[in-house]
Amino acid sequence: MTPLRIYLSGSIRKGAGDPRSPDHFWTPDDEEFIRADVGVPVELLNPAKTDIRRQDFALNFGCDLHLVSISDVVLVDARKEKGIGVGAEMMFAAQRGIPIITWAPEDTHYRRRKVADVFGEDLTDWTHPFVFGLSDHVVDELAQATALIRALARGTPIPRTVAVERHMERYRLSAARERAGERFVNIGGGVYQDLVGGGAPIEMIGGAPRHRFMDFLYLPTPTALLPPEAMLCVNRWRERRLAERPLLHSSRVRRIAAAVARTLSDLPRIFEIGCGKFPLADDIHCASWTGLEIDPEAVAHLASRGLRCIASPLEVKSEDLRVDLVAALFCMQFSIDDAELALLARLADEAVVLFNIPTRDEALARRRLQQARVLGLSASVLDLHPLGVNDALVLAGCPRASGRVEAAKAAILAQAALEWQSAGATLRWTESEKD
Repeated sequence: MTPLRIYLSGSIRKGAGDPRSPDHFWTPDDEEFIRADVGVPVELLNPAKTDIRRQDFALNFGCDLHLVSISDVVLVDARKEKGIGVGAEMMFAAQRGIPIITWAPEDTHYRRRKVADVFGEDLTDWTHPFVFGLSDHVVDELAQATALIRALARGTPIPRTVAVERHMERYRLSAARERAGERFVNIGGGVYQDLVGGGAPIEMIGGAPRHRFMDFLYLPTPTALLPPEAMLCVNRWRERRLAERPLLHSSRVRRIAAAVARTLSDLPRIFEIGCGKFPLADDIHCASWTGLEIDPEAVAHLASRGLRCIASPLEVKSEDLRVDLVAALFCMQFSIDDAELALLARLADEAVVLFNIPTRDEALARRRLQQARVLGLSASVLDLHPLGVNDALVLAGCPRASGRVEAAKAAILAQAALEWQSAGATLRWTESEKD
């Protein structure tokens, strides 16, 4: 069994005359407890024990971040006040997607029941913002940390909560709200943008209940019932967001889809459902690409680029379905009519189907998997929740495509490991259960 690598982030004693008490540092007793309590082979990556010249600042910097980069989990000792290095290691791990557990007992430097008069505000149940924002879990006792690590070692992923980009976006929208003097803005079709973010799953807006979507939109209905006019407003909003900057999760899923396509063929044939204005043909050189999209503006846009995109399943030709990959990214949570789903029953035997479904709506996820089974497709699910993402990837195919599906599953795990550092230790394929 390959040892689980645990990076021990904390203070390093500055010479024999360092006056700080032992609880400022990782001690041999702490390390012994971790090894015994986790209960499986572990490799403790302690930067205080690396055999390097401490005079070489650059070498120290490179060594510590290398150890973080190869770890399966980062365990931070925050019982006492720490320096710049610990914060930098936490940020580096967060950007690499490595789970972070912080040992910060209540009523210590970084967690306090009460903090009086912080810029005129009295704080209660306070956690240091950077400890909160960069930790997947903050624990009171070392045993709580080892319990999480023990579960990880036995195949139960550590739930991820670090969401740096989301917190930044929430601040930006909060500032915009203060300037505008309002929180919910009507963007058309009964859709409202939440300028603050982090609202309840259902909010009363404009005199009617609205349903949260993508954290910053509220829809007039659940996604599976969303009327076309509202869907078009959502599309225009997403396009404006993409014009400002790429959406991180969307970019990751698209790269995963491209990796699958390249695994299936050097020049893959692709049929894409719900492509919008951003087809996978932009990401990979294809032998052929056909899109199916209900948004007339998107269809016209792609036609102007010389791409075949059709607006109705009735227009789909048999040759459109002689493909290596059918991709349906970020669209299966919306209304899908029977005619669109029936296309999957007409696929060539070698075709592989890839789509993603949000895990917030368990009933919808089960329904989509059941629909795939009814069409004769065997489906495997990769839940991304351990990475802090409320999404799951689904690969499906007919029995004759099982070998290609297995190759695609391996390609997804390999690409996921590049997208999220902790993916290799946390993600597992499961087979879709039969009713």
